[in-house]
Amino acid sequence: MMTSDCENNFDENFDVENLSGSLEDLVGTFDQKISHCFKNLNETTEEIAPIQVRSQDEIMSESQIWWTLTGNFGNMPPLDFSKTQTRRLQLPALNLQPRK
Repeated sequence: MMTSDCENNFDENFDVENLSGSLEDLVGTFDQKISHCFKNLNETTEEIAPIQVRSQDEIMSESQIWWTLTGNFGNMPPLDFSKTQTRRLQLPALNLQPRK
């Protein structure tokens, strides 16, 4: 398993005497260690981890869960709401009158 330079440097510089020093010394050594870990914040990371913009359709087409949920239905024709039982039950409650 590889360790970073920051981890190696931390292990080499760790000393029990650092724990008993003044707060100012402790903050100073901490600042040095953090500065060493984050050397160049302006460095581009494109070659390390390029950003990939993906569409929702692309993500959904690769999703095993989405395919399992929707893959068994195939292409469903659109519903004609005028012929449904739900509409027949709702019409009396709506009490719609024909236009005059």
